[in-house]
Amino acid sequence: ANDDVLFKRKSKVYELSGEGDKRDWKERGKGDLHINSYVKDGVKKGRLILRNDTTKRLVLNCPAHPNMDQKLHAEKYIRFWGVNILDDPKEHSKLRTFLAKFKTNTDAKEALEKIKTLLDAK
Repeated sequence: ANDDVLFKRKSKVYELSGEGDKRDWKERGKGDLHINSYVKDGVKKGRLILRNDTTKRLVLNCPAHPNMDQKLHAEKYIRFWGVNILDDPKEHSKLRTFLAKFKTNTDAKEALEKIKTLLDAK
């Protein structure tokens, strides 16, 4: 698919992992967070993608979906729920919690706006 890049900023992405009171934020990677839109079978869709700066390895590929519950988390973070389709396919039914950290509050707010745009585009 040919993606349109709606947003691209340096970011560090964390995933909440573990169970119960052992839950902790684990870093997934650092690089440019892309918020992209693309058309598949005539339907406009979106995804959040992050490729690690140093290894160039794809560490996040999260399709946009109505239950993302994305919100500002502290000043420079956004929190969202999603499925990382790079994970084991058996895990794809499980929503995970992610945090993306940006350099500024403006970047974080803009990222939220772009995700909202993706979800509103039907």
